[in-house]
Amino acid sequence: MIITSTAETMHSLYYSIIFLEFLLLSIVIAIFSYVIVTIYKLEKSTKSGKYVPYVPSSKTAINLVIKHHLVNENDVLCDIGCGFGYHLRKISKETKCKKIVGIEKNFMLATLTNGYLKLLRTPNVIIKNKDALNENYSKYTKVYLYMTSLFLKLILPKLEKELQINSLIITNTFRLPKSKFFSLTQKIHTNDLFISRKPLYLYVYKKVA
Repeated sequence: MIITSTAETMHSLYYSIIFLEFLLLSIVIAIFSYVIVTIYKLEKSTKSGKYVPYVPSSKTAINLVIKHHLVNENDVLCDIGCGFGYHLRKISKETKCKKIVGIEKNFMLATLTNGYLKLLRTPNVIIKNKDALNENYSKYTKVYLYMTSLFLKLILPKLEKELQINSLIITNTFRLPKSKFFSLTQKIHTNDLFISRKPLYLYVYKKVA
């Protein structure tokens, strides 16, 4: 009787182990498949310009935006790809900007930034978790971007159509593609350097048509 009971227990244990191994293998395959699909989508989005890796603007660049009075108390500023948005509070505090809207496609970054800003009680700064290509820019007087040339090319037609005359676009490092609607008014050396030691600039464009 004891031998039979032990045999049944071992039998059950054997099948439990087989089931757990199968379950673990299924989880590993599912994770691996998800990673491969995600990498493929990111690579495809990167090549199209729709996905831009998060690289924050330097403190130097943000200080220059403030120093050159590129944003003031009457402005409604949009920061495309704001990431953690640490600089938005600084711009708000230093310039007394009327309203600042950060656009961030990454859900986690947008959620963390919104929580951070609420804790610091910055009511005039809000973060929108959305694709910047779906935003309406007609209400903004200033737009700040630290995005790739491919993305700038994608979003340019929307900015040409929706921004009002005399609105400014401030781009960090990457130039705006040529446009009859925008005129380059300032080129500000940031003292930041690429690995190649190439100097970087802020480019300021004015909507003229």
